[in-house]
Amino acid sequence: MGIFSKNKNTIRVTIDLSPEAIEKRKQEKQEELKNRWKYTEPQIEYYYSDGTPSYKTDWVNGSEREQIGFLSIKNYSKNKKYCLVIVKSNDYAYNVAVVNVEKQVVLFRLKLDEPSNGTVSNEGVSVVVESKGKGDQIVILEKNGDVKFSKRHNYLINHTPFEFIENETKFMYETCTNYKKFKIDV
Repeated sequence: MGIFSKNKNTIRVTIDLSPEAIEKRKQEKQEELKNRWKYTEPQIEYYYSDGTPSYKTDWVNGSEREQIGFLSIKNYSKNKKYCLVIVKSNDYAYNVAVVNVEKQVVLFRLKLDEPSNGTVSNEGVSVVVESKGKGDQIVILEKNGDVKFSKRHNYLINHTPFEFIENETKFMYETCTNYKKFKIDV
């Protein structure tokens, strides 16, 4: 076979252009807009062989993507009033966004250097981890996107504990290798 061999990995797409199908898609779009940024309870997608459940992820939908400029998984505050979305890439104009869920308004979008993890408080304060080669940097962002605090570590930051504590007045996280726990007043 030469370089012009037949590609067997094709996907055939058929689009229904009937008036009924177009009307159905319009209704689905209206429903999507109405439920934009709405929190939905996690649903079990399947079980692993050891019995552990795997949950469906809550991905940004099309109308949400138009607002923030990228596709990724939504992370909600405990009270479900704020949503943090992080894409682990530098290929977009923005890779971090925080949304006020009740008002369906993007509070801020910004670009950080390789964000890898994050969480948002009940007051809209966000904590994001930036990958910095052999270490990580913790960045705490105000509700408007201004940097409130940042600290670079020569170690990677664990995903647990990685949480707001003491009525969300402090944030706790731990670094790998030396396993030091840090508490930061927020």
